[in-house]
Amino acid sequence: MTATLTTKQIKDGAGNVFQQRVLDVSGTGAGPFLPLYGVSDQDGAGPIDIAALVDTITAAIAAGAAGAATATGQSALGVQIGEVQAEPTTNTVLSRLKAIATGLGSVVLATGTSVIGKVGLQIGGSDINGGNPLPVTGGQVSVFSASIAAAGTLSGAVDLGLYRLCRIVMPASWTAAVLTFQTSPDGTNWYDLYDAGGSEYTVQAGAGRGIVVPLSDFLGTRYLKIRSGTSGAAVAQSGGASFTLVGAA
Repeated sequence: MTATLTTKQIKDGAGNVFQQRVLDVSGTGAGPFLPLYGVSDQDGAGPIDIAALVDTITAAIAAGAAGAATATGQSALGVQIGEVQAEPTTNTVLSRLKAIATGLGSVVLATGTSVIGKVGLQIGGSDINGGNPLPVTGGQVSVFSASIAAAGTLSGAVDLGLYRLCRIVMPASWTAAVLTFQTSPDGTNWYDLYDAGGSEYTVQAGAGRGIVVPLSDFLGTRYLKIRSGTSGAAVAQSGGASFTLVGAA
């Protein structure tokens, strides 16, 4: 069965009802219904493939309003594009783009062409469908491991990927110490983690504990290391330590 576009009544967080175009995966009206990520044409015939749209507009620029490119027209367009790039605000950029669009004339986008009719979002290189659904964030977790070597104070690097740290499971044996962290934006350059108030980010730890970590505290953190103690007073774990980390997407 081919997926189709349909309109559904949707409620927002305040209970207000509004109409929204969605993708009916079954094509029968029974759903599941997925949100559309893309730009629709003005008649609602289908989502627009932005890359193909750019190609279409580029071709229209090359042809010119009269069907043939002119050196004067191309030069004038180049000046306008340069002015768009130099504009400091969104409103002035939009004004410039509107002027360019008016000069190009009308570009017809027909249903079924390479521009109209393609799903606006792909997962893993394939269009969304019943066998390739859109992942639902907030309900997925993954488990990672981190270890401090015997007599060490700092764990090896952990790559959380698209997940955010939300729980730390402590080892059964632990020499008393708080936990602090190093994080990295690229897995190469490492920095001690501090909060906005200038205090080193610290978690109270204990043997055998499962410790909840607020998701927002590690927003944007992909690579991390766990330290026993603080950066100024690290505490060696004589027998080493192994942690189980839980990340949420």
